[in-house]
Amino acid sequence: MRIALVTPVFYPYAAGMSRVVEHEARILARAGHMVHVFTPRFKHAHAALEEKDGYTIHRMRPLFSYGNAAVVIQLEHVARGFETIHLHYPFIGGALWTLFGVWWELLMGNRKNLIITYHMDLVGRGFLKYIFGFLTRLVLPFAVSQANMIRVSSMDYARQSRYADYLFRYPQKLVG
Repeated sequence: MRIALVTPVFYPYAAGMSRVVEHEARILARAGHMVHVFTPRFKHAHAALEEKDGYTIHRMRPLFSYGNAAVVIQLEHVARGFETIHLHYPFIGGALWTLFGVWWELLMGNRKNLIITYHMDLVGRGFLKYIFGFLTRLVLPFAVSQANMIRVSSMDYARQSRYADYLFRYPQKLVG
């Protein structure tokens, strides 16, 4: 199976989400799947295209980035070449474009398996708190409506999320 893993951060960046995706890519590749990781190309990143542990990493130049937040419009095209798209959330600037691509493929008669792993609530201070809240309320409802599966670290964690009402809108999709 051709699987695209879409993540806001990835190796060599050392963070929880990055490590989860790296482990997942390695296991899926060992199981015989064709795995491609799509992530923003930040200044500290390695090459734009890299092979590692049996999978391919695509580091895409963001239109805009601030810290670990990036708008990567090229992700709109990821859905075309893959049967399964696994979106690691939050990734507002990537999720929206990835979802547009999945939605377009659906309109063209090509249903894709969409898996979302909800890692954490996107929070901020000051003005960013309102921006993040607005963007989450814009993207998350559409994301969960399109997903075949929504993964969370635990159901208790999902219940405690400030966006639990979105996560539990489709309880049959939620896996913890």
